[in-house]
Amino acid sequence: MKINPAVEAEFGIALRIPSWSQGIEIRVNGEALNTAENIEQGYLVIQRTWKAGDIIKVNDPMEAHRIYAHPNLRADAQKVTI
Repeated sequence: MKINPAVEAEFGIALRIPSWSQGIEIRVNGEALNTAENIEQGYLVIQRTWKAGDIIKVNDPMEAHRIYAHPNLRADAQKVTI
């Protein structure tokens, strides 16, 4: 994401970090952030002074896996999602 405020200003940007996310990496202008200790209620808030052209890069490796419907739900019996 490219950040382009009209003027340089301090504010926070909240990024949703899913609980199932494993090994997420977030960088601001190439500098890695410590995501493990800064997540609150599923969000990482990046609080700083932002200027035009700042860049946030998010790398969230996601492996495909199957999720099976509960067998007692007749409408969804034998269904799966990836």
